[in-house]
Amino acid sequence: MGCFPFFREISGKNVLIVGGGAVALRRARTLAGFGARLRAVAPEFVQEFDELEIERAQRPFEEADLDGAVMVIAATSDSTVNARIARLCLARKTEVNAADAPELSTFQFPGVVQRGRLTVAVNTGGASPVAAAFVRRKLDRVLPENFDEILGCMERARTLAKSILPQQRERGRALETVFERCLQTKPLPDAEEVECMIRRFLCMEMD
Repeated sequence: MGCFPFFREISGKNVLIVGGGAVALRRARTLAGFGARLRAVAPEFVQEFDELEIERAQRPFEEADLDGAVMVIAATSDSTVNARIARLCLARKTEVNAADAPELSTFQFPGVVQRGRLTVAVNTGGASPVAAAFVRRKLDRVLPENFDEILGCMERARTLAKSILPQQRERGRALETVFERCLQTKPLPDAEEVECMIRRFLCMEMD
């Protein structure tokens, strides 16, 4: 049985990453895209950490590092250290993901594809990170780069459809039409074109 996915707002929240290697770097890059306030602790950091806006403490982990963190990523190269961090977090009731100790983790770190407000998370329940990465790459290639602009168009269309079409069924059909048009060609439909598409379904309701 797989894990149930849910999304949590972490913008502006304190997130601790313990580790300075490649795995910690990947986690940090993903979390940075969601506006978290990142802090990392490790004796050494790979050079790519310089590219991130992240507070760093170059030293071994200390329990006090957990203070104030709402989420912790244990991604050191030492499984004993990761397990210790996870147990400390469990005792504090702090959300934790230990890279090599899923049985001690309160959540699993998914593969993520982002297009602005669209977030797609991929998880295999720990069975195969390679498979999860494969699916993530496939999705990344398929989703249009302008998907966030499409979402903006659809948000405006939904508001308009609610004001024009009283019936849920016709609203749904109208919005499907607008969405299909957004996917087919560029540029995206302007406000006038969107309204025309929606009003066609008003005529169908009246018939």
